[in-house]
Amino acid sequence: MSLVRDEEKTEPKIFLHRKMREWGRGTLLREADNKREILWEDDKVRNIHASHWDHLEEVALEDAEKERLDSELREKQAAQQAARGRAARKSKRASSGRKAPVSWPIQLRIFEQLYPGGFDDPALAGKERGLVAGKPPKKLAAAIAQAQDLLSEGRMKDLLDAGRSAELYRDLESLLKPIKSLLHFTEKAQITDMPEERRAAFVQAVFDAIHGDADPAEAFDRVVAAMPEEPRPSWTVASLFLALARPDDHVLVRPTFWLKQAAILDKQVPYDPRPTGAAYAAFLEVAAATRSRLEAAGYTVRDGIDVYLFTAKTLSPKAIKAFSGG
Repeated sequence: MSLVRDEEKTEPKIFLHRKMREWGRGTLLREADNKREILWEDDKVRNIHASHWDHLEEVALEDAEKERLDSELREKQAAQQAARGRAARKSKRASSGRKAPVSWPIQLRIFEQLYPGGFDDPALAGKERGLVAGKPPKKLAAAIAQAQDLLSEGRMKDLLDAGRSAELYRDLESLLKPIKSLLHFTEKAQITDMPEERRAAFVQAVFDAIHGDADPAEAFDRVVAAMPEEPRPSWTVASLFLALARPDDHVLVRPTFWLKQAAILDKQVPYDPRPTGAAYAAFLEVAAATRSRLEAAGYTVRDGIDVYLFTAKTLSPKAIKAFSGG
């Protein structure tokens, strides 16, 4: 994306976010598809959906001051992007990264061998996801359906405004039931045994990550920050409710599988055992690239949960060892 503004377009528009004053002022980069892409003084670019435009306050400045601020923000951002690009290229040259366990063509062949019917194969859609024709959803499918209701923006906002965060926390706990086999007991305990004094902040962070304006990395960092320091927050727990509520926009993270997938696609991930927003954003890119390749191969992918299942099932040591075509 070019940060140089077309001088034939209208004058810069400068905004403040009423609820996120710490972002500073922001200049509008682009407006399309019910979203405003805004570059803020904290050096972040954020997409603000039309449903949140009432949070934006246009700042009244002299034309010369608007031009100065707009140019300053764009030039600073362009310089930072160039520096990050140089650093990324240097990092990639310095380290070969994690070795890919298989190539992409072989991974596709493993998937075809395991699930000839693709993502609708009963062994995947039914046994793993919990979708069986004529029956109520189970497992992941049930948890996703419940999350669409319990974690909807309107319901969460009403309960938070009413000071009923404890009720919302019980809702989060209830989402663990359909997927109990997915979580290790120590991961489940990070929710069921979370100290009472942390729960309201955790619920608020989950709401902000699912429905707020912040970019995914920043929002994910807030979810992790709301969790106790010890035991170390689980990647799966930190990403779980985001992935269930918005499976098209978020991803369930099991680092072992996603790091393997990143190696297959030659993607760099600044991974740390403690969950970080920077690594989460990289995992989102890996998931998006994987989905794009699957769709190019002719598969119909429902959402990020399908991509997660593809990665987890094809990259297990058992699946790779059992593959008969390689």
